[in-house]
Amino acid sequence: MIRTLLSATALFTLATASAYALTITNRDSAEALVTVDKGAVEVVHKIAPGATVTEPCPDVCGVRVAEGTGSDHLARDDAKLVVKDKRVTPQQ
Repeated sequence: MIRTLLSATALFTLATASAYALTITNRDSAEALVTVDKGAVEVVHKIAPGATVTEPCPDVCGVRVAEGTGSDHLARDDAKLVVKDKRVTPQQ
């Protein structure tokens, strides 16, 4: 019984964790240094051209490219974003 409960809890955690993750794809020809600002915590990803990363974002996060041409893009939950021309925009 306890094993079943633990398995169900782990499965629920995995299922809901991916639901609150940003997906960021680099469509530029150069590596992109992308910062995800979660308020008290900032996470930096180096994303190779054509690569995709995911980052948990259970609330609203600011996403920006170092040396980019745009300001922060505010994203929440399961947003799918792209880096193109050193800007972060929603995936079309």
